[in-house]
Amino acid sequence: MILLAALAVWLVVTGGSSFTLGGVFVSMRTPQNTLTAIWIAAAAYALSLWKPVPARASISSEDVRRATAIVTIVGAVFIVGAAPLLWQAAQLIARGEYVTPAYQWRSAPRGVDLLSPLLGPPLHPWFQIAARAYASVGLDRIEAVGWMGIVPLVLIGSSLAMREPVSRELRVWRIIAIAFGLWALGPILTVGGFDTGLKLPAILLRYVPFVANARIPGRAMVGVFVALAVLASAALAAAPAWRRRAPMQWLLIAFVAFEYWDAPIPITSLDRPALYAALADALPGAVCEVPFGIGDGLSAGIGSQDRRALYYATVHAHPLVGGYIGRMPANAASRYEEMPMVGSLLRLSDGRPDTGSSSVAEVPCQYIVVNREEASQALQTYIGRLPLDRIASDPARDLYRVKPGLLP
Repeated sequence: MILLAALAVWLVVTGGSSFTLGGVFVSMRTPQNTLTAIWIAAAAYALSLWKPVPARASISSEDVRRATAIVTIVGAVFIVGAAPLLWQAAQLIARGEYVTPAYQWRSAPRGVDLLSPLLGPPLHPWFQIAARAYASVGLDRIEAVGWMGIVPLVLIGSSLAMREPVSRELRVWRIIAIAFGLWALGPILTVGGFDTGLKLPAILLRYVPFVANARIPGRAMVGVFVALAVLASAALAAAPAWRRRAPMQWLLIAFVAFEYWDAPIPITSLDRPALYAALADALPGAVCEVPFGIGDGLSAGIGSQDRRALYYATVHAHPLVGGYIGRMPANAASRYEEMPMVGSLLRLSDGRPDTGSSSVAEVPCQYIVVNREEASQALQTYIGRLPLDRIASDPARDLYRVKPGLLP
């Protein structure tokens, strides 16, 4: 561990080095791999001092029957309630459209920073220093929040200090809080934005089917909050009589509400171009927004990535061709590029030359909205060659209806 620590310090001070070893190129520029080796050595040293001895405990047949009955009832309720979702998921898998995020260990999304529980509520209107603290260490104020409040922790800490016997139910909730907290820390432990090199159990979740799609580990803090609420309630129920009086309980509720007060909540300013009101009155038909694009939450997408198209679809209430989804099927791009006209719009919007068919006989969109300020010259030239009827305009956009036919 001492030798590895010295190597890590050398890497930080000098910036490391690169060399070839037996025909293999080795780059040593950052200390993270060295830090991981230190953690492994520390674990080996701890195990050499503390040797756990597994013991088998007998379980009564009554406990087995009770556990089996509970699992059966909960499982049956879940299957019945979630049957529509499970059926759709099965069809998605059968079509080959189920998508799992692809990332490596070093590029895995980070979780809650170990310092975040100490930084305060980042969106509280009275404690702007917390927001500045998050920004100073590069933490996301949505995905990396670990603030749990002072009142809940004081209540739970006071119950632990009383050293009273803990019921089985409370032990379960403590285990839930620890498990979700460990998940929320993510695949790699970070402190103040620094990668400590310690790999956590969440790094293996990408190998677990379905669970791998929960790619933002910081959101597991929701489970921690639920467990803390139960534990704090139990602590208050076991507190001395003066704490359980109604005025004291209302005071604690007020303190918790103040701690979790987020105001004003930042929102996106949205407009309502008059052109979309005209489109809302048009006959039924799907819409293509130009520049055209598709994308998801896992990639940079293809073509235009203007998410306002999703909002505008709620204004004109027509089906939208293209758009954006949380998980885009692997073959979505090729399927779009094979469509007449739509493939050309996608390629040109992506800055590539058009090599597709110009047929508009069976295109999926009946209306085209062209943003003149965003569309490239090549894209506008292509739009000008299409058999279109302009039915509305505003200072920034034109609305066209597609006339079936073939281009010369």
